[in-house]
Amino acid sequence: MFVNLPSFALLGILFASFFALSKAADMLVRALVNLGILFRVSIFALSFILLGLVTSLPEMLIGVYAVADGFPSLSLGNLIGGIIVLLTLVMGLNGLLAGGIPIDGKFARYTLCRFFPKIPWCPKLAIHDLAIIGILLIAPVLAILDGQLSRIDGVFLIALYSFYVWYYVHEPQNRQIAEPEAKEKPALIRSVGLFIAGAVILGAVARIVVMVSETLLVRLGVPSFLFGLLALSIGTNLPELTVMIRARRAKDISAGNILGSAVANILIIGLLGFFAPLSGLTRQDIFFSTVMLGAVVLLLIIFFRSKNQLSRYESLILILCYIFFVVVQSLTRF
Repeated sequence: MFVNLPSFALLGILFASFFALSKAADMLVRALVNLGILFRVSIFALSFILLGLVTSLPEMLIGVYAVADGFPSLSLGNLIGGIIVLLTLVMGLNGLLAGGIPIDGKFARYTLCRFFPKIPWCPKLAIHDLAIIGILLIAPVLAILDGQLSRIDGVFLIALYSFYVWYYVHEPQNRQIAEPEAKEKPALIRSVGLFIAGAVILGAVARIVVMVSETLLVRLGVPSFLFGLLALSIGTNLPELTVMIRARRAKDISAGNILGSAVANILIIGLLGFFAPLSGLTRQDIFFSTVMLGAVVLLLIIFFRSKNQLSRYESLILILCYIFFVVVQSLTRF
């Protein structure tokens, strides 16, 4: 369909598709916020779990289409690159625009005492939720260090994500009820219709993104993993950028969505490994991404634990980390 178009036209279609993805995600965001008000769900929990999953729909759909067309490594690169983009560029920009991101009280303390209440020294084993999220985020790159993403890896990642969501939903402080800001509650039918329309647009546009990307891959001779890591990871995270801009005053929504979307990528990588196992990934493909992701996760934990917030200065450091990542990948691969 796009084979006969010139490269500049394909790039134009790709950028227009990214814009359409962001608008469709904007529709989904409005629908979900309305549904959260209607069903009285905690805003941060809604953002972390549901909104995180919904704004990850572009990555999920691109993964389905890429696997169907025989380009699963394109999806894997997109997902891993997406996590790095979310934790550096998107989180950093959010912190700069919002004047910092407070996290105190948003995550409970995970403690083994719930499972082993009779152990006397159990309270000393408390681990902050951010550390658990950190383990989740680096799990995919650790799984592919052997050069493959197997079905066993996929099952492990799916189980890891499912366990954390189960724990998070059952934590008492995450069941706080959100009160509507407006006097009139939003209409249920309109909210559901808005959600369906946004999802349909996302599906159609994601298909176009994959078709154009595949054409460019063949024409330019760019490795599919690298293209997904650097290019698609930015475009498919436009929904998160849209949420960040729309919700810069509602920091619960924005921060919850960024972390939730990054964690949702773990589920998608797990599904990718289960339905389309990958092999033959080179050390060059994954080594630097593994080191970079581990360093960024560690930085975030240190930043958030220091004063229970991410300051503007620390946000700038995250943005510089993303620039460093792009520069190094570009210089070593082109």
